[in-house]
Amino acid sequence: MSPEDIFIEVVMVSAFEAILFFQFAYVISQWIFIRRPEYLWYAAYILGMLTYTLVIYEYLPSVHLSEELTFTPRVHFDKVLPFICYYFYYRFARAFLDMKTELPNLNRYIKYLEYFLLSYCAVDLLWKFLGQNPIDGEFIFHISSTILFICSLILIIIFLKKKIKLSFFLVFGAIVIAIGSFGTMILMMREQAGFSTFMPPFLLNNIAVVIELLAFTTGLAYKARLEEIEKVKFQKSLIVELENNIKLNNQIQNIRKSIALEIHSEIGENVSDISIYSALASKSQINNPEETRDYLLKIRQTSLEVVANMQDFIWTLFPENASLNNLILKLEQIQNEILRPNKVDFEIILNETIKSKEFILPLDFNRLNIGLFRKICIHGVRFNINLIQVVISEDFVLYKIPFNENESDSISDVLSKFKHRFEAIKNIQNGNVEIRISIPKFSY
Repeated sequence: MSPEDIFIEVVMVSAFEAILFFQFAYVISQWIFIRRPEYLWYAAYILGMLTYTLVIYEYLPSVHLSEELTFTPRVHFDKVLPFICYYFYYRFARAFLDMKTELPNLNRYIKYLEYFLLSYCAVDLLWKFLGQNPIDGEFIFHISSTILFICSLILIIIFLKKKIKLSFFLVFGAIVIAIGSFGTMILMMREQAGFSTFMPPFLLNNIAVVIELLAFTTGLAYKARLEEIEKVKFQKSLIVELENNIKLNNQIQNIRKSIALEIHSEIGENVSDISIYSALASKSQINNPEETRDYLLKIRQTSLEVVANMQDFIWTLFPENASLNNLILKLEQIQNEILRPNKVDFEIILNETIKSKEFILPLDFNRLNIGLFRKICIHGVRFNINLIQVVISEDFVLYKIPFNENESDSISDVLSKFKHRFEAIKNIQNGNVEIRISIPKFSY
């Protein structure tokens, strides 16, 4: 080589090594803050390319181990280093795409390919240090390279079919490297045939490596951006969930207040009745014993009603009871207590849509209907009603959970607006009572 060619080669290799070293330093600095495995495998890949370039251009000196054995990096590592770089490349690709989680089957096959690369490296090093025929080693190298090329081509096709955005960076880098390698091979063949080339053969490969590294670095930055977007979305979902929890807590507090008011009203009214009946009974016990017995009977009935209502309140507070099936069972239990002993017929009619669906009931739905049903049963017995019929159907209004700001401030607001839909509606005709219970429809 002429001094001018040597100078051009030194400048070319120095520039290439400087670019690789800068990329290596940049990736390591990113790993210090991000601490993701793909950054380390990417740094190892760059370091392997750095070493391979120094070996190919014979910038690493030979080491004389003994009179019979000399360690020459170009001779011993010229085949091993490319396969080591490919190994780091595949490890980087698996970590970059999170294939262990996202593509477990493909991840398993790539691991087999990595074992194949490491096995070849071990065999090639052992072959050379034992001083075997290098021609046979060349044959093994070409066979292994062909297998690696076919497997890489299959992986490129698979990634293109899956249309994973992050995989496009890997595919682009692989295609650029393939073009650079084939171009370098063609230029070397022209040089060996005595033809001139427009650039040193390995310069084309070096340019391809730089473009590939830029693609990978861009891919890492793009992945970091996607992760930040996902974090923002997750934080927003947490905020929405927190707001919904606050609304739910407010709704629960409102329901608790409503229950407290109803209990206070129920107990207050009945205690007032009991006190009045007691006063009347005490006045009439001497002059009118029959009337006294009537007042005592009313006191007993009122007391039993208070106890039953309290039991119903307590029953509805348990979350496992907030279902349509339990509502029906509770209605049947109440009719067994009140209607059956008094010879009042009872019937539950379920709409066809009710039988085939599972409903999400409001927290106080069962409480409102059970309380009203018990009162209707008691009044029905007193006024000699023949039949109490409960018709359960599906509401035609669709309510959405969680409620958006454009629809309503809280579930309680909607419940108050459409409360008549959530309560049993009674219709008395010819000695019969028809109770209509409308089940609200909810969607997410």
